[in-house]
Formats: sequence, structure tokens, C-alpha cells
Amino acid sequence: MGLLTFTGFETGGLEEAKATTGSPSVQTANPRTGTYSLLLAGAVTPAVYDLDVLSIGGDPLLDDVIIGFGFRTNVVIPTNDTDFFIAINSLDGQNIRLRLKAITGDVDIIDANNAVAGTITAPFAANTQYFIEVYFEQLDSGNAEVFINDVSKISLSGKDFLNGTRKSSYLRFTGDNVATQDIYIDDVYVLSFETAASARYTSSFNIPRAYQDTNGGAAEGGAALNVGTWANASETPVNETNVATYSASNVFGFTTTDSPSTRLGPTGGPTLGTIKGAKWVHRLKRATGAGTTHFKRYGNSGDGISETIVTLTTSYVNYITVSESATEVPLATESFQYGMGTGGAQDISAAEIWAFIANVAAPEVTDHPVPPTVVRQAVQRAAVW
Repeated sequence: MGLLTFTGFETGGLEEAKATTGSPSVQTANPRTGTYSLLLAGAVTPAVYDLDVLSIGGDPLLDDVIIGFGFRTNVVIPTNDTDFFIAINSLDGQNIRLRLKAITGDVDIIDANNAVAGTITAPFAANTQYFIEVYFEQLDSGNAEVFINDVSKISLSGKDFLNGTRKSSYLRFTGDNVATQDIYIDDVYVLSFETAASARYTSSFNIPRAYQDTNGGAAEGGAALNVGTWANASETPVNETNVATYSASNVFGFTTTDSPSTRLGPTGGPTLGTIKGAKWVHRLKRATGAGTTHFKRYGNSGDGISETIVTLTTSYVNYITVSESATEVPLATESFQYGMGTGGAQDISAAEIWAFIANVAAPEVTDHPVPPTVVRQAVQRAAVW
């Protein structure tokens, strides 16, 4: 089992995207859970948002895959066919697609040969939240199953869901090319190396919010910052004017998302269920020059801090960490920790650092009743992939 990535767009912007075209945006309107959702507003040039699903070590050669995401549209019968979801390999080959059909409002499952593998008859109502989960085997003759709000809508076998020999390396969410249709996406997760659709998280999956230390000072854990405060690195949406900086040699530090932060947690934060994994997004840059090693730092208040070397540039770049590790993912009774460090004299600056949990518990979802709340429990631990 492997949680490759997840996003609820809770940075308030496009920081987690691999790439975008057109004009996708992150909005406070119509979130499934949390504060934000991705809007793919209709336009002549369709809005496109690509989400990387690679592991830290590169392409993990995904086998059986489960992908879940929230979906909402104001138009259930579009003017033109809309491929709103695509799993794509590293050579831009399309392995599987979901296509919302003009005239009927049906959803076609499109295989790697651009053929219709199956059809779900008119599953959507306008302005209603749905949670879609797609299980498929990345094989030339593979199985697939699509669930909507925990109901299996179609099961396929012996279909081609492998374009060439390369497995899926990113997901694409695409809007319509007509201005009257808006599509909202939220609460996305990706699992790999699954052997059955029963491993899906179900519609109880949610991403409560970003966890940040909005009240952090210059001196929290480790060395004090030379410029700014940890609160400067804990803003949503991103603010590259107020930043946190280390400008001395061999300094390392971190902060903790505990009280009195306004985005504290997980403990003391929104209602939790089973925490499946954690994610950190560090938006970092360095000063000019060379010869200094820089580090991003991440962990929790119970187990402490891990760190990874990052290769920085002189412009802000997003460095993403996803983990299922018992020593990195916080329990429901713990808080996130995050920070940075420098092994030499060259500055390191953080515009923002965000932390998130992949949570499975019945959330309050707009326009869509969900199953009863699952039993709350401590985080399910698994080895990091």
C-alpha cells in the first residue's frame, strides 16, 4: 500500500500543481471540505491543473492505482464533451480518462486506445458535491471500477489502461471550453500498489485545512531566525514579502503548530478520524553564491524532526514531502513541526511552509450526505514508500 500524494488545495493557491494551463484558480467558493477548492472555470482555453504523483525517489512504476477526488459542476450536460479527469504517463500518454458527455450527461470511461471502455448513465445533478474514486490496473488487459459516493457505478475487465509501457506519473483535471460551465475539484488522493478497489478511502476522505504556526516568533525550536519570524512563514495564501530567514552558518530550527496558533493541530484542530499520512509544502529560496547545503525539516511534536537536503534556487520554489512514516506523521494527539536549516553561510528563506493530513472520517460535505462517522482512532502507521 502507498499513499503517493493528496491535496485539498489548502495552500489557497496553485503551489501544489505540477503545471497549469488556461486559468485554473483556488477559491473559497464551494469547498467540499476545508476552506478552499480548485475552480476550473469554463473558458475558450480550458483550465488545466496537473498534479504530480511521483514518489520522492522518482517514478515508482505504479501498479494497481486508486484515485479519489471531489467533483462538482454547475452544468451536467456540457455543450461539448469534457475529459475532466485523466491519468497520464511520463511521455504524456493517457492511460484512463473520465469524459462528461454532451447531449446525454453520461460519463464515458476512455481507455489508452481512445476507445470507450464503458459508460455511466447520467450520474450527476447540478451544483452537487460528489466523491469519485477510480480503481484501475495499469495493464494492456486490465480491470477498472468507478465509484461515486461509495456506490460502484461500473466494473470493467480486459480493457487497455496502459499507454505504451509507462505507468501514470501525473493526473490532469480539465475544465470545459465553454464559459457557462464551472467545475470544482477538491480532496484528491492517490494510492498505488493496491490489489483491490476495497482499499479505497471512501467518501469519508477529507483534508481539514492547512496546519501552520501563525503565532510563531523568531526563536521557537533550535536556532533563532536571523530575519523575520515563523509566523511570517505561516501565512495563507502565500506572502513573499513577509518571510523567515537564516543568514548565518550552520543554523537549524523549527516551529510547532500548537496554541495559540489559529491553524494549530492536528491536536486541538478540526475533528479528526484516521490519519493516513502527512504532507509538507516548503516554499524556499537561497541567496546568491554556491557551496552551501540547505535542508527542509518536517515532523511532529511526539517524534521530532526529520530533514532532507534540498537544492534551492534564488527564486521561490515549492518542495513537497509526503509521508506515511511513524516517525514523521503526527498522531491526533500531536502537533506538526516544520522548519529549515543551512550548512554554510548562504541564506535560506521560507515564504511559507504548510502541513496537511490525509484524514478519513465522515466530514460535513456541502450538498452530499456521507456515511456515518467512522470510529476515531490513532493514526494508521505504515512504512514510508
